[in-house]
Amino acid sequence: MTSAPTPVTVLIVDDIEDIRDLLRDVIEESDGFVVVGEARDGLEAIERAQTTQPNLILLDLSMPRMDGLEALPRLRRVSPESRIVVLSGFGEDRLGGIALELGASAYLEKGVSPTELLRELEKVASRGPSH
Repeated sequence: MTSAPTPVTVLIVDDIEDIRDLLRDVIEESDGFVVVGEARDGLEAIERAQTTQPNLILLDLSMPRMDGLEALPRLRRVSPESRIVVLSGFGEDRLGGIALELGASAYLEKGVSPTELLRELEKVASRGPSH
């Protein structure tokens, strides 16, 4: 008897609770993913990433206390095996390059369809641990 594959663990980081709830619903309705934590800003994200060591971190950029761009390199340090997917209201042409330079694996704009979001998460997760 074969066991089910281990689900990909996800940390959701966004300052808006409704968006976190929506993302959690989309991710958890999909086979293969489980949400292991949520954070409202970059400081909480660093703390949660350090304790949960998720496979993926879904990161907003515009947040209070510490924004996503400031948190990105710190997340890479505290959870080096995690892959970071930025999900932002800012256009990719504006901040995508910066986010990728700071260690993001992918950049998506808010408003992307649930199907496209999951497709991108699957693609990033299938690349294996980051190095």
